[in-house]
Amino acid sequence: MPGIPLRDFVVGPGTTLGEKATFIIQSSDGVGAAFLVDEQVGLTAAHVLGDGDFVRVLNPRGDDEVLTARVVFRDESDDLAVLYFQRPPGPEPLLLTEDATIGEEVVAIGAPGGVLTSTKGELLQINEEYLRADTRVSEGNSGGPLLNSEGEVVGLVTQLEASTNFAIARPASELAEILTEASTYENPQQDVSEFPFAVVAVMLVALVASLVLALVTRIVMARKRRRRLIRIEID
Repeated sequence: MPGIPLRDFVVGPGTTLGEKATFIIQSSDGVGAAFLVDEQVGLTAAHVLGDGDFVRVLNPRGDDEVLTARVVFRDESDDLAVLYFQRPPGPEPLLLTEDATIGEEVVAIGAPGGVLTSTKGELLQINEEYLRADTRVSEGNSGGPLLNSEGEVVGLVTQLEASTNFAIARPASELAEILTEASTYENPQQDVSEFPFAVVAVMLVALVASLVLALVTRIVMARKRRRRLIRIEID
């Protein structure tokens, strides 16, 4: 289905949260999206950022307020990047989850044409390197989240399938990995006096720790549910 404005499209409890935490990226390489995973930390696709250390971020909910974010870390091979907002943009961050299953409903949020848009579909394929969903996307969706029905991030859209325009996304496990890399990354060419790298590192370490705890908790709870179901079937 073609993209339609979020204000006209409601997909359960997670959509509003996903909309609020998604921003529009404007760079020399075009338009894309980014989303918050912590108060001042965001994720996006590396290819939408251009070559600069800073990027313009449009907040479509704040009278098109233009924010500035610094590119803290980028991985061109995986097409992922970590952003740091110089001041908190306000919305509640999104949660990452590796709990994704083939056939579940997902929503891709992006900014084709510079307008926040969502498309709904189902997960078709899951592996360690990418997710494939039949949500139809366009170039402006790059960097935006792929959400489950609870509003949790199962992936980050990095490209579209040429023959179908289906979304191809990096899974949440890779997003957690790049946040870990960013928390330990040091660039000697950066002027620390101009940017709080130490603060960002602490924020990222705490964020990764909370993600790991949340994932472990979800796995434990899932195993308990399975054990209960087995006991019920035996009885």
